[in-house]
Amino acid sequence: MSAITTKFVTDHKLTNEMSLEEFSRYAPEIFELLPCNREKRRQAHDRFQKGYNFSKEQAFALIPSQRIGRTKKGETFRETAQRIMRNSFGEKEVKVIAKALAETSLNPVACILLK
Repeated sequence: MSAITTKFVTDHKLTNEMSLEEFSRYAPEIFELLPCNREKRRQAHDRFQKGYNFSKEQAFALIPSQRIGRTKKGETFRETAQRIMRNSFGEKEVKVIAKALAETSLNPVACILLK
């Protein structure tokens, strides 16, 4: 995880002076690089915070919690849509959420429609 985060920070010239909005623009790209593993994502958060002095908010803007990509237990699609609107996610973030929802769907057609 350390190598991925180091390369990402270096390649994109990220600094702890950047805004949360700037960090969130990179979320879809780093999402593709990281394994869908809660522990690995936690390690990446720690690396960003301890290794680069990013704030907790900056680390989570780069790597949203796993729950953003999957509906919370009991959360309806309407509530998910409201959360997307409330947090002003961009098109890329919405596509990441849609992909995660489709992959966790019990309906195989949902996965096909997003490809």
